[in-house]
Amino acid sequence: MTENKKNKKEVNMTFISFPSKEIFEQIYNELSEDGKKELDRMMKEGRVKIY
Repeated sequence: MTENKKNKKEVNMTFISFPSKEIFEQIYNELSEDGKKELDRMMKEGRVKIY
């Protein structure tokens, strides 16, 4: 009997929420360019919430 193993892609989904737009903007402005790109990508994927 043979066992077929499928390659499973591990998914690590992170969600971030901010209590207000002002706090979000303050943190966003303190990020490096790479950090801003990562946060922009997360926002496009719907993983950032601003309350």
